[in-house]
Amino acid sequence: MRNRLMRQLVLSLLCCFLLNTGAFANQWVYGTVSSLEDYGSFTVDSNPFEVLVGLNASNWVNPADAPICNQRFRIVVGLQNVTADMKNRFFALLLSAYHTGASVRLFYSTAGAPYCQVQIASIGNF
Repeated sequence: MRNRLMRQLVLSLLCCFLLNTGAFANQWVYGTVSSLEDYGSFTVDSNPFEVLVGLNASNWVNPADAPICNQRFRIVVGLQNVTADMKNRFFALLLSAYHTGASVRLFYSTAGAPYCQVQIASIGNF
């Protein structure tokens, strides 16, 4: 009985931890790149934008996020575990998508809304 209660407690605490860290918060949005801005040298504590991405013809896996993420998406080193290398690769990928009109998808969190934070960027047909 004691072991079962202990397992339930540990499982409950783990679930609370995962929910509070936003592990389940990210969703996908699909579209084409309408704008891409690099704010790298403008980054300060009060305005930590590094790359801002605008999407056209967006298709949301979770449509309820559309009014929440009503500005551009942002890619910031340190947020959503994004590294400087990842930010640079995302920028290059999204720039090529902008020039070719290719479809993209972004795995984002509503954290930081209305500028929702990107963790993964993809290009191509999905």
